[in-house]
Amino acid sequence: MRIIWANADRVTLVNGIGGAFIFIGKLFIIIASVIGAYQAMINIEPYKTKIHSPFLPCIFVFIIAYAISTIFMQIYGMAIDSILMCFLYDEELCKGSKEGPKYAPDLLKEFFVENIDTEDKNKEKKKKSY
Repeated sequence: MRIIWANADRVTLVNGIGGAFIFIGKLFIIIASVIGAYQAMINIEPYKTKIHSPFLPCIFVFIIAYAISTIFMQIYGMAIDSILMCFLYDEELCKGSKEGPKYAPDLLKEFFVENIDTEDKNKEKKKKSY
C-alpha cells in the first residue's frame, strides 16, 4: 500500500489508460460476436430457414459475449496492475542508482522517466518562483 500511495499519480494514470483499453476490448469482443452470430443466422442454411427473427438469439449472444469479455478483460486488467506494481517495486529497490529500474523494459522506463523528469522540473520552477 505504501508504494501505491507514494505513486498515486502513476497508478491513476495507468488505471485510466488501462480502463479505456479494457472498455474498448470488451466493446470489440461484444460487437464482433453479435455481428458474427447475426451473419451466421441469416446466411447459414439450417438457421436461415428455421429462425424467423435473428434478434432474440442476438440478444442472448450479446449477454454471453458480455460475460465472456468481462472475464477475459479482467485478466488483462490484472496483468496491467501486476506489471505496474513490479515496475514500482523495482524502481523502489534501485532508488539510488543512476540507471533507474534494473529489470524494467526500456520502453516502460522511458515512459515513466520522462513523466518524472517533467514533474520534477515543474516542482523546481514552482519552488524558485516563491
